[in-house]
Amino acid sequence: MLQVKAQYELKAPRQRVWEHLLDTGTLQACIPGCERLTPSAVPDQYDVVMRVGVSAIKGTYTGKVVLTVVEPLQRYRLQVEGKGAGGFVRGEGVLTLHERGESTWVEVEGRVTLGGLLAGLGQRVAGGVARLLLDTFFACLQKRLG
Repeated sequence: MLQVKAQYELKAPRQRVWEHLLDTGTLQACIPGCERLTPSAVPDQYDVVMRVGVSAIKGTYTGKVVLTVVEPLQRYRLQVEGKGAGGFVRGEGVLTLHERGESTWVEVEGRVTLGGLLAGLGQRVAGGVARLLLDTFFACLQKRLG
C-alpha cells in the first residue's frame, strides 16, 4: 500500500476552488490522461477512462470515482477504482481546503493499492508517479482558476 500526502497552494478563494474541484469539465481537463469523466446514475459517482503514459503504467484504464463524506467548502473523501492491461488501482483519499489570506491550500492525504503488473513498480517509483500526477493536476487547476 502506498501512502500519498501533499499540499498545494491555489491563488483563489475557497469557494472558487471548491466549485472547480467538483466541476466535471475542470476535472476532465486537469486529471492527467483523462479521456472521459461522466456522471453515473448514482449521485456523486463518475465513470472514468484514462490513458496514462508514465513509466510502467502506460495504457488505458477504466474505472469509477466516488465522492463520499462531502462537507461543502471544507473537504470530501473520494474512492477510486480502475483497471487496465497493467493491473488495477484502488485508492481512497481526502481533499481538505484551508483558506489562508487570498489563497486556498488543498491538503491531499490518501492510500493507494496497486495490483497486477502495477504492483511490481515498487513504492518509490509508484510514489514518484503519484506525485507527478498530483503536481500536474494542481498546476492545471491553478491555470483554470486564473
